[in-house]
Amino acid sequence: MSEINHRYLKDNDGNRYFPVTHVEAVKGLETLINDSGWTEFIPVNGNPNQSFKGENDNGYDCSYRIIEIFDLKIKTVRINLSDIGHNMLIYDFPENFSEEDQSWLIRTPFEFSPATISLRTNGGLSVGLPKKDRNDWGQNNYIYGSFTWIE
Repeated sequence: MSEINHRYLKDNDGNRYFPVTHVEAVKGLETLINDSGWTEFIPVNGNPNQSFKGENDNGYDCSYRIIEIFDLKIKTVRINLSDIGHNMLIYDFPENFSEEDQSWLIRTPFEFSPATISLRTNGGLSVGLPKKDRNDWGQNNYIYGSFTWIE
């Protein structure tokens, strides 16, 4: 196998370094990135929650965001909801909003175990409550969290 010559940049002291650039120095980069921004959605069931939305909390509403870079898609779903039940549909995204079924844990009040959020390829976004918590779950209890994946 033949050897490949490598060249490294060196500073005045002979130490190797790697040059960097700034996003504004790359012409046309803005045409390669598409950001939907945060799009709020109204839940099909449950109620938008005010938890974590106090003056200094910086909390969020139910929303989603899609960032496309070249052929890569970064998707995020955020949920802040109360008055929920087990296996309840939260929202109905368009079919194939997610290319694969997704599931993740989400925050609940401290006295409960985390709930499970499921997003299916048919667009259904739903919540599952742990069996031991279902009978004690009240109208004012909440789920709060976000999930990001790459397609």
